[in-house]
Amino acid sequence: MNVQIEVAHRVGDQEFSESCSCTINLDRQQIEINSGGSQYDPAVGSDSQSLESFEWYANGETQHRGNRDTWLERLIYALNCDNTVYVTDESDDGCPESA
Repeated sequence: MNVQIEVAHRVGDQEFSESCSCTINLDRQQIEINSGGSQYDPAVGSDSQSLESFEWYANGETQHRGNRDTWLERLIYALNCDNTVYVTDESDDGCPESA
């Protein structure tokens, strides 16, 4: 299993734009949720930031940065706005794909 789900929200125009995204990554070794964003202003360029990050590993270890509730608030915000949802499935389960 190797699946990534991303909810992204972008606002702005050519003068200034801003985006935020929340992702969930699932694979055999870990579950990871994170959020990030970027801002673009032609006068200063682009600035990206990684915000909350939470990882749970199959061996029981965990790592985190930020606040889980803040991540959920960002996800709720992105889901309530015009958003794009990307799903990437790079799973290789050895089974033929079904139609």
